[in-house]
Amino acid sequence: MLRPMGNASIVLVALVGIPIAWGTPASDLNAQLKNAKLDIARCYRVRDLEFAHEDLKIFLNDGYLIFSEPIAGGPFAAVFSSETIEGGDGEVLLSPPRRSERRSLAKFADSPTLDAHFKTALFLFTDNTGRDLMDRAVAQGPPSSEMGALLAGQFTATVRNISQGFEVRLLADLLNGNPKRGFFYATIASPSLGTLDMVYDPTAYEQIVVGQYSTKNDRPMYDVWTSFPARSARLIADAPAGSSNARAESSLESERAPYELANFRIDATVEAGTLNLSAVTRVTLNLKQANLRAIPFEISGQMDVDEVRIDGKPVEVFRQESAREAAFRPSENTMFLVLPPDPLDESKPHEAEIHHHGKVIHTNQGKVFFVSSRTNWYPNQGGAFATYDLTFHYPKTFDLVTTGELVSTSVEGDQRVQHRRSTLPVRFAGFNLGEYQCVERKRSDGFLINVCASRNLDPALRPRPSQPIDTGLGQGAISASRRPIPAVSLPVLTPDPVHKLNKLAAMIDDAFGFMSARLGPPPLHSLTVTPIPAGFGQGFPGLIYLATASYLEPGELPQPVRDAGLASFYNDLLAAHELAHQWWGNLVVAQTYKDNWLQEALANYTALLYLEKRKGPRLVTEVLEDYKRHLIAKGSDGQRIESAGPVTFGTRLSTSRTPYAWQIITYEKGSWILHMLRYEMGDEQFMKLLAEIPKRFARRPLSTEDFRLLAAEFMPPKARDKKLEAFFENWVYTTGIPTLKLSASVSGTRLNGTLLQSGVTKDFEVDVPVEVTSTRGGASPRIYWVRSSSDPVEFSFPVPPGSAHPQIGPAFLQAK
Repeated sequence: MLRPMGNASIVLVALVGIPIAWGTPASDLNAQLKNAKLDIARCYRVRDLEFAHEDLKIFLNDGYLIFSEPIAGGPFAAVFSSETIEGGDGEVLLSPPRRSERRSLAKFADSPTLDAHFKTALFLFTDNTGRDLMDRAVAQGPPSSEMGALLAGQFTATVRNISQGFEVRLLADLLNGNPKRGFFYATIASPSLGTLDMVYDPTAYEQIVVGQYSTKNDRPMYDVWTSFPARSARLIADAPAGSSNARAESSLESERAPYELANFRIDATVEAGTLNLSAVTRVTLNLKQANLRAIPFEISGQMDVDEVRIDGKPVEVFRQESAREAAFRPSENTMFLVLPPDPLDESKPHEAEIHHHGKVIHTNQGKVFFVSSRTNWYPNQGGAFATYDLTFHYPKTFDLVTTGELVSTSVEGDQRVQHRRSTLPVRFAGFNLGEYQCVERKRSDGFLINVCASRNLDPALRPRPSQPIDTGLGQGAISASRRPIPAVSLPVLTPDPVHKLNKLAAMIDDAFGFMSARLGPPPLHSLTVTPIPAGFGQGFPGLIYLATASYLEPGELPQPVRDAGLASFYNDLLAAHELAHQWWGNLVVAQTYKDNWLQEALANYTALLYLEKRKGPRLVTEVLEDYKRHLIAKGSDGQRIESAGPVTFGTRLSTSRTPYAWQIITYEKGSWILHMLRYEMGDEQFMKLLAEIPKRFARRPLSTEDFRLLAAEFMPPKARDKKLEAFFENWVYTTGIPTLKLSASVSGTRLNGTLLQSGVTKDFEVDVPVEVTSTRGGASPRIYWVRSSSDPVEFSFPVPPGSAHPQIGPAFLQAK
């Protein structure tokens, strides 16, 4: 992490020069980066030197710019400094295009636009920016070797340190020699804002990112201040179908994903005693670009890559992880490069064989097992749909479950060998290990459900020794036999994690029938539910990890869990939520991180629909009221949790200021959004919408805009906001929960009233339902929609005779 030096910071610059020859070891190139020096002879006084990466503009108003010695034919680093110049200065300007991003930036920078000055700065890039800066610096005057010696001595170590933080990306770009895929990175130390990072990456979904390292409870965190597509990408995204810009979008997608993976075949072994996992992953590699010299893969940081072969030939592997580099990557994986010695023919498929091992299986004192790398224990890239053929060798004393349909199982000595295969493409392959007791339920539709419980109780769920209970007779009381009556200690009853198994299996079977009747068939024909010693669950194709607390009755849960109000969560919602992910997330997938809220909100609301079916709407209302309390609660910054950002910000919502905002906004506000949408559509149309999504988007990415356009098809014909533009702009793309005051009455056959809105910005305008009931009995409440405003809104509607008791409809998110 770059720290301010007085009022200073630094800028590092890198670029692609001459393409590096095939067969050049990555280790040789990396050694050059580690020993990089600033070039004393290439230091220039620059004035009014400005450059831009689309929306990101940087001004080197007056100072010295020193470049590094060349690597691959060009300088890979440069430092700007104006500390020795009176009035010397640099400046960065950025104006996010969307209201939500401007609000996000204002939370950290106290301004909706970024205008930061610096004395020194550090940039890093692998595009043509370095060549351009060099040419323009040379044109302004001769070099200054005296100042070059001073700056080289001061900043060479920093250049090396920062460049090592981006080793994998630097090497990949330098080796592939494609400046169009090169990226730009800058870090400056603003006197008022601290050290800031800025990235422009044309291969990313959102090309421009600004953020800052921080800490929370002594733990490092990365706060993203703003992130958005650059101007050219926005033009492409908004282009009509068939236009040149639309064709450019297809080309851009190819740049983002230079290859595809298909047909995974994984042979894995779990060692007895250590539980270490070793595996050989074979996968079909389909290149989308020619002359791809360095091929990036991702894998868990807990796995080591031992060997890689392409088409049977050994290839070089380079891996070096950096927290700085990982901060700009949406996944939690680490990246490694595969470097074939000769060019690969992009017109035909290739076979990649990757040997890897690591410690991803853990156990606690109760012998309840935990798989820590559930999505990334094998090499992958992006989680695209693919088929899987999985063979596991593991100690025969354990049970192992994994994705796919069972092909065979056998015992070889002390090991059991299990072979499974996915009949349809899925996104991920997971597995779980334990000592299980299982209940199998074969449904009439041919679907097989297997629910497994650990034979051992998770130590976290063991009851604490009971405190002595006073008999009520008082201290030192005497019995009829004249003997003292002591306080009584009740026996500690240890819950059995297996006794609820049949009940849990019946519930999951029933929930599956409820969901499949409304959403269609899930991606695979079988499902296994297994325990995980954690406070969460996770739904994979054909495999569910379910918190061990879900295997206990509410009264058996530890008192702190019950005191936190989580008994209903573990018993009524979690299993159904993870089951719903068989459709939302494993069949219908989010297009980008900004659309991930759809997977979680749809899964959570589907679970609420099932809860409504089981226990009635009253309990669902109570759950939603809990969600509202969480949303309007104040965080450590004194602001409502909901104000951390819109649901489309994804994991960006969890910052040093609001560490729990992602869960609350994604799951809970997301559920409220769907609940209000259901209210506007009506139950029948809303259920038709849910059924239509898997039909149109099975194994296809779903964006938030796709969802809005599809939902609009199911809106009532006379709806005021039929295209749902106002609904999405205010509830989805921005923040705000209004406080509403309704003053209304019915006079004869007329409803008259005034609606006052507060607690939100002036541009927050939504349709508010005003319900009136009938005094004649039997009739459902009528709903009248009033568009809110920062000013008082007066309204008047004709109503049927006998209408009374106007109120804001209960299925509306308001702060009160």
